[in-house]
Amino acid sequence: MEIRFYRWYNGLLASLLAFLGYGCSSEDPIDMYGTPVEYGAPTVEFQLKGNVTDEDGKAVQGIKVKVQEYFENNNVFNIDSVRTDTNGKYQLPLILDGFTQKDLNRCKLIVEDTDGAENGEFKNDTINLNGAEAKKIKDGEGWFNGAYEVNVDVKLKKK
Repeated sequence: MEIRFYRWYNGLLASLLAFLGYGCSSEDPIDMYGTPVEYGAPTVEFQLKGNVTDEDGKAVQGIKVKVQEYFENNNVFNIDSVRTDTNGKYQLPLILDGFTQKDLNRCKLIVEDTDGAENGEFKNDTINLNGAEAKKIKDGEGWFNGAYEVNVDVKLKKK
């Protein structure tokens, strides 16, 4: 009799906890990819754009541009990367947990020549985004704190 009671009691508690956990999730707000931001995490969206040129001002194609986020505990998080097009342009969407454009301060833009001698050989470069000028392009609502556009042009030195 006692075993039956505990099975019934445990089943009821498990069902109740599962229902409460499911009911706590939210569908608002939605990030730029249409994914729900769960548990009310504040986010800021950035569009990193720019041109990569050589020392003579010529556009450099095929250069890898990536963003790394640095944390106080010395952890580094690789966020995303793109390659420059035939005009040396890149565009990199970036969503960070945070409240303002100042959250971009913990990021660095890493520019790497990974294609070898195909279009010239260039030294890699690292640009600290601390203090980068961000232009607001969309107001925020709820936990979404707005979207910003950041232009960072890079001039690479030849090896």
